[in-house]
Amino acid sequence: MSNKKVNCFGCHNTDVFIMDNPRNNGLTFDNPDEGIFTHTQNSMDIGKFKAPTLKNMALRENYMHDGIIRGIMGVLNHYNSGIKANVNLDPHLNEKGVPAQMNLRQEELLSLKAFLETLTDHKIIADKKFSSPFR
Repeated sequence: MSNKKVNCFGCHNTDVFIMDNPRNNGLTFDNPDEGIFTHTQNSMDIGKFKAPTLKNMALRENYMHDGIIRGIMGVLNHYNSGIKANVNLDPHLNEKGVPAQMNLRQEELLSLKAFLETLTDHKIIADKKFSSPFR
């Protein structure tokens, strides 16, 4: 499986698998949470949210800005066949106006899930110096 096929690095492209620019990842467009549009009032920002790091993602149960997707397989299924078309869909997920689904086979999805689980750092989670962002 190639990065070109799954294109995770379109939005998670640094050494910590994150990018600062908010992205629209093809969730339902009629979501009452309009993303950064709430702050910018730019209609091109409707549905755009910050892409979180992929590190330690296996430690979470719910994903996306509102927790609408459960489990890593839920996330992978979204990008595999559930991306919704909309005018603000991120270019990395948009092929000539059509959502760029990954279209992976089940065994490829399971391999990708296994890779994402390797990004879990149990040492940092247990380290007290990282236990509070307010210290």
